[in-house]
Amino acid sequence: MISYHKQVAPILFGAGAAGQLFEQLTNMGATKAFICTDKGVADAGVVDKAVASLKENGFPYVIFDGCLPDAPSDTFLSAAEMARTEKIDVVVAVGGGSDIDTAKCVSTLIEKAKTLEEIKGPPGPPIPVKPDVKLVLIPTTSGTGSEATAVAVLSESSNGMKFGVFITGADLSIVDPELTLALPPGLTASTGMDTIAHAIEAFTTISRKNPISDQRALAAMRLAVKWLPVAVKDGGNLEARTNMCLACTLAGMAFNDSMNNFAHGIAHAFGQKSHLAHGLGCALAEPAAIECFSEEYPDMIYEIGEALGADIPAGTAPVEIGKAVGGLLRALMKEIGIPSFAKLGFSREDVMGHKEEILAEFQTMLSPVKITPEIAEKVLASMYDDYS
Repeated sequence: MISYHKQVAPILFGAGAAGQLFEQLTNMGATKAFICTDKGVADAGVVDKAVASLKENGFPYVIFDGCLPDAPSDTFLSAAEMARTEKIDVVVAVGGGSDIDTAKCVSTLIEKAKTLEEIKGPPGPPIPVKPDVKLVLIPTTSGTGSEATAVAVLSESSNGMKFGVFITGADLSIVDPELTLALPPGLTASTGMDTIAHAIEAFTTISRKNPISDQRALAAMRLAVKWLPVAVKDGGNLEARTNMCLACTLAGMAFNDSMNNFAHGIAHAFGQKSHLAHGLGCALAEPAAIECFSEEYPDMIYEIGEALGADIPAGTAPVEIGKAVGGLLRALMKEIGIPSFAKLGFSREDVMGHKEEILAEFQTMLSPVKITPEIAEKVLASMYDDYS
């Protein structure tokens, strides 16, 4: 197999790395920064910590803290207008996946305003867009892996429909585990499950699966299953936070190559229709998705089970392999406090009502098995019935 790999951005990784922001921006020749974040990150003091070196050295910057979940179009259009008015020459994302996605999009809208249709581009395979200014990505969660991917997942404010904008690359990603120490247990758990979902789906997808993405995905699984429970129980454990940041970035690298599939299609459908948080959607979908793949791909699911620490005897039937791995994931979800659909206020009928949206999702089509309406119904039923 011949495959092509491109690193989205150079990565500065390690505790305290954000302290080099001033030095890095100066070396890029930047003179004024647009900090793209949200009120939660700002109120928690994380933005102040991330940009402390800019303040100490008198580097000009402005802060846009209006980012929202799912990166709605009203938000990134407002942010871009502010950035153009302020005449910035570098966009710095500080936050979770939606903040980073917003920043990626904003970086392509500095030279001139564009309509939403222009941003979405013509039908067909997306054409990567080169940012108009320098772009630096600083994650504050260990979930989306957006610091290592070329895609920005955005949504239309009018209808919640998601779409993607691809960039040619960022100038730098700064992954500083110290910035994740303030993340509360619930968000640590749900974003951590997003990391696990990225790794599993990069390993199982039919799109560009390759040896390099496979090894990154397996490494991410091993790290996350060990360190996520520690990070949830002891948020101040820097070793756990560091290893979750590493797992997240590796999983992002993996799915930037190989892309996600069924569980992310499900999560996007629930996010669009019912506004379910993305990490929770991925968590609730992944065990059932794994189980529906195992009959056709038992060896692949067995390898995932090994990486996650499952003890599956040789000769185990394909269906039972799937149940073992799905059961392990559900046990992990219980341990870290992922709520069931019932606890989130969904009825079984509510859950089953997402079938058509799931079937319409592009990532559903990248599944290793063809997702029929019958399979979608079976998986939705399992998501509700098998996790309470």
